[in-house]
Amino acid sequence: MLKIENDLMSALIDTGATISCISEKIVRLLHKSKRIQRSTRNKLWAANNRPLSVKGEINLRLDFDGVIFHTNFQVVDSLSTGVLLGMDFLPDTKAKIDIENDKLIIGDAIEILLMEKNEGLVRTATRVTIAGLSEAIIPVKIPWHFQKRTSLLRSAVPLGYNGVAGAKCIVKANTGPAPYRVLNLLTKSCTLKRGLVIAIITPFQTEAATELAAPAETVFSADRPNNQDLKFQRVALADIEIDLRQNKLSDAEFKTLTNLIYHNKDIFAVKTSDLTGALIIIIII
Repeated sequence: MLKIENDLMSALIDTGATISCISEKIVRLLHKSKRIQRSTRNKLWAANNRPLSVKGEINLRLDFDGVIFHTNFQVVDSLSTGVLLGMDFLPDTKAKIDIENDKLIIGDAIEILLMEKNEGLVRTATRVTIAGLSEAIIPVKIPWHFQKRTSLLRSAVPLGYNGVAGAKCIVKANTGPAPYRVLNLLTKSCTLKRGLVIAIITPFQTEAATELAAPAETVFSADRPNNQDLKFQRVALADIEIDLRQNKLSDAEFKTLTNLIYHNKDIFAVKTSDLTGALIIIIII
C-alpha cells in the first residue's frame, strides 16, 4: 500500500512492464482528471497482448511511508490492477526489489515491505456485471497455497473504484473458485473484468474469532493500559462520539464492554482522512 496524492491505495510493481500506468477511473477517483496531459504514446499492450487505449499522461505524488516521489503515469482506459508501477519507476527513484524478502529498497537504508509473506492476491474468476445499488456474490480465484485452508479476505481496491466495495469475510475453498461478496455503490450497473485483483487473502487465525469471548483480563495485550477508571474511559469515548449506555447490563458487564471498546477505539474512523482511500457516498435507504 502507498499514498497517491494523499489517498491510500494498492499498487502492483511489475518488472515485466516498461512504463508505469494508471487506470482512468483511479485518476477520476483522485479528482485529478484536469491534470492529464497529452501523451506521445497512442497505444500500449497488456501482458496478454490486449491493446490499451492511452488517454494521456499524468504526474502524481507518491508517498511510501513518508518517502515522497513524483512519477509519470500513462493514463489508460482500463487496467486490472488500477495502478501499475513499471520498470521506469525503479531507476527514477533509485529503488531495488529484494524478491527473497519481498521488499522495496530505496537508497541505502529505506526498506518498504511490499506484501506480508502470508498474504496473497485474489482475482475475479470471470467477467461479472452487478446491478446498481445492489450486492452480489461473485466467484474469485484463490491462490493455490491458500486452498483447503480457512482464510480471511479483505478488499484490495479503493472504495469507490468501479463503484465497488468488497466485504471482509472468511472463506475456505477446497477446489475451484470461492464466493466473495461485493456491493455496487453506484446507481448504474458496473462490470468487473475477469482477472481483476479484488481482494487480499491471509490465513485466518482461530483465536481472532474467540477473542471477544475471552475474559476481560486476557482480551488486551500487555502493552495496553487497562487500569483507566470507567469515568475516564467514557469521557474519552464521548470525545469521538461514542455514547455508551448501561441499560440492562450489570455493572461488571458494562465495565467490561466499556473497557473493550476503549482499548480498541482506534478501529473507529473519527475524521474523513481515516477512511482509507474512500469516496464518501450517501445512500438514502
